[in-house]
Amino acid sequence: MTKTKRPHSLAAARVAIAALLALCGWIGLAPAGQAQGLFAPVVTVNDTVVTRYEVEQRMALLRVFRTPGDLEKVAREQLIEDRLKVAEAKASGIEVTEQGILDGMTEFAARAELSREDFISAIEGAGVAEESFRDFIVSALSWRELVRARFLSRVRISEAD
Repeated sequence: MTKTKRPHSLAAARVAIAALLALCGWIGLAPAGQAQGLFAPVVTVNDTVVTRYEVEQRMALLRVFRTPGDLEKVAREQLIEDRLKVAEAKASGIEVTEQGILDGMTEFAARAELSREDFISAIEGAGVAEESFRDFIVSALSWRELVRARFLSRVRISEAD
């Protein structure tokens, strides 16, 4: 009677797992960790996070706008500012309505002489999700409303002006 070796040693198991992960990557099945990496926090701003996905989306939007410079750096800076602007607006009791968001998206698209729907189609063709454009607009509108609420009472414009 001969003894057979157990084929499943710890080292063999590790090699098998590594081979399986490599095979999954090769045939296009990303391990769960890679998918989570796209939505992992890149920057934390107070109690909110900016994810890798948001940075990539903003970079794509900046490309559409033909923004010069280091797009990743600009995207991160803008997203941090967006979080701060929206948080400050909310702390002041300002929240943009759904209709306000739609109107803001329409207004922005009109600057490119497009309807909201056509603008969204154009940016989606460049890899920008509608929700990313929407977030961009929410930040801008929140800040505009906050500035208006804080400073409008100080502005004195006469009929002559």
